[in-house]
Amino acid sequence: MAKSTVTIESLKQQGLKVALRHFDSDETSGAQTQAAVINPTEKTVKLGTSRCNPVDTFNRKKGRIMALGRAVNPRTSETLTFSNEEELNCQS
Repeated sequence: MAKSTVTIESLKQQGLKVALRHFDSDETSGAQTQAAVINPTEKTVKLGTSRCNPVDTFNRKKGRIMALGRAVNPRTSETLTFSNEEELNCQS
């Protein structure tokens, strides 16, 4: 059975918000992609990260797919819960 790939569009159709951030590599660590899947109804943010080996070529698409998959997987995500809407919508 083939794995299904999580997409930004499929998450938005579920009423979720998605934020992605790509970070360049340095000498000691590879580039990485962080995904945040925000559920305004449950006031939660689920985080997933993908890291590229420093010797490999960074691929944003592959990083995005892996980070989103990890964000929605309860075994690999970190979940933050907020008590009110203001905390959830806070921008840094």
